[in-house]
Amino acid sequence: MFERKQNHLRLMKSSFALLFLFIFILSACTNHKDAMKVRIGYELISPDLPYFVAIENGYFKDEGLSVESYEFKTTNDQAIALLSGNVDMVPNCSMAIALAAEIEQPGQFIVFQANGDIGNKLLVLVDSPIVSVDELSKKQIGVFPGTTLIMYSKLSLKSYFDNNNQPEYIGIAPPSLIEALTTKQVDAILPVEPVASIAINTGVAREILDDPYGKIITPFVGGFSIFNTSFVENKPEIAAAVKRAMDRASQYINENPEKSLVILAKYTGYDSKLLKGMSFGNYWTLELIDKEAVQNMADILYNAGLVTKQIDTSHWYYKN
Repeated sequence: MFERKQNHLRLMKSSFALLFLFIFILSACTNHKDAMKVRIGYELISPDLPYFVAIENGYFKDEGLSVESYEFKTTNDQAIALLSGNVDMVPNCSMAIALAAEIEQPGQFIVFQANGDIGNKLLVLVDSPIVSVDELSKKQIGVFPGTTLIMYSKLSLKSYFDNNNQPEYIGIAPPSLIEALTTKQVDAILPVEPVASIAINTGVAREILDDPYGKIITPFVGGFSIFNTSFVENKPEIAAAVKRAMDRASQYINENPEKSLVILAKYTGYDSKLLKGMSFGNYWTLELIDKEAVQNMADILYNAGLVTKQIDTSHWYYKN
C-alpha cells in the first residue's frame, strides 16, 4: 500500500513537472512571438505590393516576425493609424500625406522604402474621335478622387492647353472610373494602375498618352513605406527585420514581374488576365531612393499649393 502511494506521488510529481515544463515552453514561445510582433496597416492597392509579396513568400516568417495586419480603405487612414501609434508600419504613404504629416506632427515617421513611376495613362473610349491630348480642351477628364491625384493630373497635362482652355478634372472612385467613361459622363480618364490596364484589356478604352505623371518629374516619387518613429527607437531589431523582409520583396518584384502580377491579383481580387501588360512602376529600397528627386517633388507640391509649408525631406530616412 505504502509503495503504491509512493508510486502515485512520483507519478503526480512527474505529471506536474511535465505540465510546468509545457507551460514554461508555451509562455516562452508566446513571449518570443510578442517580442517579435509588428503591426502593419495596408490597403488593397498596387503600391502595397511589396507587403503582399513578403506575406505570400514568407519573408516576414523567415525573419521570425509575427505580423498583425490591419486593412484600411484609404492611405490617409493608414497614416493616421501610424502617427497615432496604432500600427508600426505602412507599406505606402503618399508624398502629399507625408508632407502634411511632417507639417502637423514633425518627426513622427521614418522612410525606409519608396515607390514611384507607377503606370498611368490618359485614355478615351475605344471608338472616340479624340486622338490627341489638345482635343480635350475644356472637356471633362475623370481621375482618382482626392486633392493629390487631381493636382497630379492638372500638373501633368497643363502644358497641352493655355490657361483659358484647361480641362475640368472630375474625381471619381476607382471602381466607377471606367463606367464613367463608358457612359460618357466624362470625355477621358487618367487612371493609375491597375485601372488603366483593366480599361484597355476589357476593350473599353485606348491610350492617347502614356505616363503623363512622368512629365511632372522623373523619377516620379509617389509614396513611401514608413515606420512609426517610436517603433524604430524602441524596437530597432524588429524594425531592421521588417526592412529586410520588405527589401527582399521589392527585389523579387523587380526580378519576377509576371509572378508578382499573380500575387497582386490574389491579394486585391483583380482578374490577373485583366492586369496583363500592367506597369508596376519602381520600388526603391533605401539605398536606391533618389533623395534629390524626393526633395524636388516636395518642392513641386509646395509651389502648386498642395501643402502649406516647404519641407526639408533630408532627415526622413531610416538609419541602420
